[in-house]
Amino acid sequence: MKNKIDALKLASQPLTGNCSGVYFLFDEQELVYVGEGWNCFLRVAEHTKKDSDKVFTKWNFIEIRTKKERKRVEREEISRFKPKYNKGLYREPFMNNANGKACSICGKWHRLEEYTYGNRANRSYCKKCNKEERAAYRKGGTSAAREYRENKRSKWKSA
Repeated sequence: MKNKIDALKLASQPLTGNCSGVYFLFDEQELVYVGEGWNCFLRVAEHTKKDSDKVFTKWNFIEIRTKKERKRVEREEISRFKPKYNKGLYREPFMNNANGKACSICGKWHRLEEYTYGNRANRSYCKKCNKEERAAYRKGGTSAAREYRENKRSKWKSA
């Protein structure tokens, strides 16, 4: 047994600390998820919990130090490969928080002008979803508006 432990010790990998970057989860040969984090080891470990819906057999990462660069690379890789566990929207590379965002109801990306209506700017719903939600509210009250939002969200979150 001592020889086995010695062999394991010699072959062991050094602990590298925080491995900040973009990580990739694979199920056999298929890329199924792209994520980013300041510590890829911890993020991947979170995906192995019981309540995680992600099934994967391998993973790897690209080391990237800055958060801005990690977000950019993550967005580009999701847009390019469209992994099945990355829910919602696949942003085009030119679209960033400076000129648009995703609607919290339909999940579609819109320019910031789509979120300025009525007497307030920077809303979380696009104009179209706001109009449809108001119509649902007029027909059936708060519960109908809530049901509209939940139905719309379930369509793009399960895609």
